[in-house]
Amino acid sequence: DGDFHKMHNATGLWACRTLYHPLTGLQYEENVCVDPDRPVFTSDDCGCCGDECPVVCECPCEDDGSGRDLVKVMFTKMDEETGVEMAEEKCVPAGFAPTNADRAECVVCR
Repeated sequence: DGDFHKMHNATGLWACRTLYHPLTGLQYEENVCVDPDRPVFTSDDCGCCGDECPVVCECPCEDDGSGRDLVKVMFTKMDEETGVEMAEEKCVPAGFAPTNADRAECVVCR
């Protein structure tokens, strides 16, 4: 999916990628984290879409014994049987910054 950080747990650069819906052909933009050492797509513009970069999640999860730093993220998904959207909190590696494609948002610590 072109998201360098999620694939390699490394630092990348934000790019605004222009995509087209496969059924409607409508154009839309999506923030992606790209490998700074590889060429970008011709549909990529440096920086974030609309100057709004995704925010890195910071609310820590309890230690799961893996030795990794984890943060809380709330993912939204569609239940295929009922068609109802459901939210599920998960712990992901620190440094995660949700984009539109992730259907997720950072959990705010209280």
